[in-house]
Amino acid sequence: MEGPTIRDYIDARKKSGMSWDEFRELKDKNSGAEFSDKAMLEWRRQLDAERDAKLSKKQAPKERPSEERRKDKAADSGDERHRPDRRHRRPTLLCTASAMTSTDEHIQPATVYPPPQRLAKPEGRAKPHVSSMAEYEALYKESIEQPDQFWARMATDTLTWDHPFRTVSQGSLKGGDMAWFPEGRLNVAYNCVDRWAQADPDRVAFVYEADEPGQSSKVTYRDLLEKVCTLANVLASFGLRKGETVAVYMPMIPEAAVAMLACARLGLVHTVVFAGFSSASLAERVIDARARVVITADEGLRGGRPIRTKAIVDEALQSCPEVEKVL
Repeated sequence: MEGPTIRDYIDARKKSGMSWDEFRELKDKNSGAEFSDKAMLEWRRQLDAERDAKLSKKQAPKERPSEERRKDKAADSGDERHRPDRRHRRPTLLCTASAMTSTDEHIQPATVYPPPQRLAKPEGRAKPHVSSMAEYEALYKESIEQPDQFWARMATDTLTWDHPFRTVSQGSLKGGDMAWFPEGRLNVAYNCVDRWAQADPDRVAFVYEADEPGQSSKVTYRDLLEKVCTLANVLASFGLRKGETVAVYMPMIPEAAVAMLACARLGLVHTVVFAGFSSASLAERVIDARARVVITADEGLRGGRPIRTKAIVDEALQSCPEVEKVL
């Protein structure tokens, strides 16, 4: 005799009134249950339907009692018996037509704040990308009148390409087939890290400010490149292929940026889940993204309060059968 299916559990859950957590626990205890992809999808749909129904019920406007409406009407008519205490009334914002209409006397002339001279003509510093208003206006005019020429120069001057592009843009927004640099190929992680590490390895890539005031550290491009390459090799050893998904459930620490850059280096899709989300919310996002790997930390601090991220991941993965590894 075959064991109960997920449909049997769903029907039993509805009749008994058990929560989804209790349902999941019951499901896990029964090793003979058969859960096909189609059944699991139906389970998710029912869960979403119940959640949407609860939200719409909460957001539905409540009808005020007739007594309150009668008192408000009496107060507006001047009946002192039902006039509420003015100390507890909501303040009313009064707007006149003149206040809502812009007139010449209300329009202030534009104020231009030129950069300090030390920035306009730096000594020993990098030249500003745009050093004057005239240069900015010339660049803007070119971008409007000759967009392909402008963006071709920007892409060539500011990015490193593994394979150069021949076409700048094609298609249209109206047709829904807009594309940029279709023949070109580049690596985001290389452009963000490697080329800067090669040019100036000791330059600070970013400054990390910890949860506790006064605790900060600087990460150079040399350090960042080493961390990104190390993690990318670990992910590659898991057998992940280009286009597959990794979930990142991390506190606000430098390793979160390292995780995203390592995914980009291998062509992996990463989905970042806010570390304050519950195990159920994390599970939903991991399932929707079909993530094979989850990257997390033992715990993190937020506002002085520890968040046990690894424990939350462990709980979430009880309902994420497609996850193979946790890093």
